[in-house]
This record gives sequence, C-alpha cells and structure tokens, in this order.
Amino acid sequence: MYLYINTGSDRSKISLLNENLQTISEQSLTEPRQQSEELLAAIDNLLKINHVPKNVLKGILVFRGPGSYTGLRVGIATANALSLAFNIKVWPVDNSVALDKKLLLNNNGGAPVAPYYLKSPHITQPK
Repeated sequence: MYLYINTGSDRSKISLLNENLQTISEQSLTEPRQQSEELLAAIDNLLKINHVPKNVLKGILVFRGPGSYTGLRVGIATANALSLAFNIKVWPVDNSVALDKKLLLNNNGGAPVAPYYLKSPHITQPK
C-alpha cells in the first residue's frame, strides 16, 4: 500500500494506492491554501477510515510540481518527513495524472524529494 500526496494546487488531495498504484481511497483537502493546517490530520484520517496501520505503508509518492510554491513545499516536506519517520521510501511524481508502476521499478526512491518550480521562487528578494 502506498500513500500519494498532491498539494500542487488549491484542490489538494491524498490517496491510498494498491500495489499496482490504483486508487483505493482518496480524500480532498477541504480548504484551499490550508495544506499546512490540514494535511497531517487528513493523512491520519484517511489511514484510519480505511483501517490501514502506518506500518503497512510501503512508500510515499508525492507530486513535485510544477504548482503552487507553498503547496509544493508543504506536501513535499510532509512526504519527506513521513518517509524518514516510518522508514519507508519516497518517490517524486512529475505528472499528477499518470501514476506508473514503472516509476517504482525504475527508481529506487529513498532520497528526499525536491520540488520543481516553473520559475525561481525569489523568496529572498524584497517586493
């Protein structure tokens, strides 16, 4: 079982995927731009309502962009932290539509995921 996190837009979602990366259960975050407040609780809820203990997760797939700068940071930081905490692998997903099992077979995962932005974030430049 895998956890998929996509916080790259206002319509953020999390999903549980089976071994073939088919969606078993999916949950959308209710408030746009509130990923940092809702994401961990939503993941916990998704696991509970599907009776999936955390130790059953084999890995985390996370959408790495392009998308909302803050949303990507929240989702990717969460995926990387959960990967470390649960001692499971994390894989970047570039296309939120096509989750492909080849991704898991061709990429060992495990390294922290970095976001992909369409342009430089310019977070240190004054407005």
